[in-house]
Amino acid sequence: MSFRLILASTSLLALAACGQPDRPADAPAAHASQAAVLTANQINDARITAPIAPPAADAPSPAPGAVVPPDPALVRVQILLDRSTFSPG
Repeated sequence: MSFRLILASTSLLALAACGQPDRPADAPAAHASQAAVLTANQINDARITAPIAPPAADAPSPAPGAVVPPDPALVRVQILLDRSTFSPG
């Protein structure tokens, strides 16, 4: 074998050994994402009845780690704006 082939093989093995090991997915993150799942029917049936306003300054914020369900109407608006290639800037 040539010296170049041995050097290239050794370099590749060294780089492969330096990689980070695979980690299993965190169970709490998977549980939180399952609690906030919207179906396509919920999004398609959503109707915007009032203007979407930011929360008031004195509104209580959710507890840390609390799962806030997404608003189907807001998701629908985001999808429609994306389809129309709308860009705010």
